[in-house]
Amino acid sequence: MQPSTPPPVWPPSPSPPIRRRVWPWIVIPTLSVLLIIIAGVLTLEALGPAGTARISRAADPLGVAGAGHGLARVWVGSDSADAYMIQVTRQGAALSGTYDATWLATSTQATSVHAAFSGVIDGNAITLSFPEGLGFVSNVSGTVSTTSMVLQMAQTDGTVSPLSLKPSTIDDFNRRVASVRDAADVNTSASAAAAVRQQTQEQIDAAAATVGKDVDAVHSADQAPDFSDFDSDLAAATKDLAQTKTDAGKAAGETDPGDACYDAGSAAYDAGSVQYDSGSIDYDANGVKADSDAVHKTIDSLSADLATYQRLSAAMPSYQPVYVPDPTAVRDLEDQATKAAAGWKTKASKYQSEVAKLLTQANAVAAQAQKQYC
Repeated sequence: MQPSTPPPVWPPSPSPPIRRRVWPWIVIPTLSVLLIIIAGVLTLEALGPAGTARISRAADPLGVAGAGHGLARVWVGSDSADAYMIQVTRQGAALSGTYDATWLATSTQATSVHAAFSGVIDGNAITLSFPEGLGFVSNVSGTVSTTSMVLQMAQTDGTVSPLSLKPSTIDDFNRRVASVRDAADVNTSASAAAAVRQQTQEQIDAAAATVGKDVDAVHSADQAPDFSDFDSDLAAATKDLAQTKTDAGKAAGETDPGDACYDAGSAAYDAGSVQYDSGSIDYDANGVKADSDAVHKTIDSLSADLATYQRLSAAMPSYQPVYVPDPTAVRDLEDQATKAAAGWKTKASKYQSEVAKLLTQANAVAAQAQKQYC
């Protein structure tokens, strides 16, 4: 007989308790809190002071949102003819500052300008406003980065030229300004030297041309006088002397004293004709002397002007004027003209001497006849 099933116990004995896993409920809240903390940290990182939004550097390379950060204070640029500087201060997106420039207004004159501006910056774009204008420019736009600023400057001819600047210092700008002014000084010296050269060349040209004119004047003056009048007057004087002797001899053959005195008077008249002929020769001789003096005067001018030309050309021996005087030829011309003029005077003096002898004879014959017959 199998044993019978044990009878149920009442109340039934409790079943073994079920083990509950409580750790997931503990861990999950812990991760949530951690995520919340991390999110909070990221949120705070994204906020600026006093809860302002922080803009990423990629979106704001020059730090516009942070006033005074990312933009250099002094910007300088230059080329061979000018130097310029921008000094800028930023407050947020607002700009203010000054523009200075020195440039060669002419090759020898440096000019400077100083102007204040206000402006705005938006990312890499900037606009500068000059309340009083900058020449014909009131507003200037451009771009800027941490290493470069390029301003688009309107020109008076209607074009636009870029003005490039780099971060630098006021001392650097001052050195560049000094270079521009030095260039003006150098150009001034070069211009002055060029002016001196041009003036010297013009003086050489003028002196050479004057020598050429003097040479022509000597040639014109060095023309032998016409001595035909001298010959005519001397022949007339010779004839009048003969007539004087004839009339005096005629007086000697007169039986009537009155007729003899009349003939003696005729002899005196004839001697007066010789005197007239002698006067004509003296007049012509004075003309020859004037011609000779004119030659000497042109020679003196030629000598003086040649000396001036030689002095000036010695200062610039490489320069050749259009007309180049030949000193040797000039000296030869002067010698020839001097000798010719002297020969004219000598020849005229001989005519004077000859006619003077004839006049002496005529006066002697006439005086003797007057004394003897009157």
